[in-house]
Amino acid sequence: MAGLRLGLFELLATKPGRTIEEIRDHLRIPDHSARALLLSTTSLGYTNRNSRGTYRNSREVHRALIGPDRAQEIPRLEAFHFLMYQPFYHLVEALQQGTNVGLQCVPGTGSTLYDRLESSSENRRVFYDWMRSLKQKSVASEVVSALRHSRHMLDLGGGDGVNSIDLAQRLPGLKATLVDSADTCNLAARNVAEAGLSDRVAVHPGNFLEDPFPPGADAILLAHISNIYSDEINQALIKKGADALPKGGKLVIFSLISNDDQTGPWYAGFMSLYFQVLATGIGNVYPPSRYETWFANANFSSLTMHTKRQGIFIGTK
Repeated sequence: MAGLRLGLFELLATKPGRTIEEIRDHLRIPDHSARALLLSTTSLGYTNRNSRGTYRNSREVHRALIGPDRAQEIPRLEAFHFLMYQPFYHLVEALQQGTNVGLQCVPGTGSTLYDRLESSSENRRVFYDWMRSLKQKSVASEVVSALRHSRHMLDLGGGDGVNSIDLAQRLPGLKATLVDSADTCNLAARNVAEAGLSDRVAVHPGNFLEDPFPPGADAILLAHISNIYSDEINQALIKKGADALPKGGKLVIFSLISNDDQTGPWYAGFMSLYFQVLATGIGNVYPPSRYETWFANANFSSLTMHTKRQGIFIGTK
């Protein structure tokens, strides 16, 4: 992150083969700082030093930070740097107390990271850029197929509107109502307007956990929402969805999942800690078996699961 923010990688992309002295002068940092930075980046494989003592970006860092993967990798780096680095100092306390102690590092009010994003436009930008980088280029085909005959979808916690926009573009017969906080709905409404979909994608400010759902929907989408909340809240939310849907209606969830034997993958472990220490203090990355239980307890007539890339769960009322 230091190399990125100081302009090291951009310099070596446009002017490869620079010496320590040239890099030092361009970055306007002391000589010993330049040597420490380059020793670190080279030892980690971010930069390469040849026998003449000049430096170039490694192929991997060029692809990730300068080239085609830039739109994915830089938002992830920014999320770690601006949102997670300081809160994770409080990980032990968060685990001991069972709550998101690391939230104290984030300015604003409210008991979750999502509440406090409303207080900082920069943190909100970093967060939604990160979320966008984690998503596939488009909603999975399994979700599109499940919603092909739906008329009105509720996108609960729909954020900046990326999923509602994508689904509306791919399913001309679908209308969507996105439910989220007031500030987030304003962001989503701007994105919807830019996509030319304001006549088919509406926004509804509110708390979908506490408020009644907007009426008339025959489909509900929960995209990367279940990881945020506890087992009990997820069970209640899925039951609330079942109660709101007509017979034959669809409740579609996609989210990160862990293995049923709780042995991995590694990102499930990391993200579970993120939900514990910072996001809400109660979230987790759940195995597919938990989703089966939630849908069964909510009396859905059938459940289809796809669990290869991410967890996709399609319940039919």
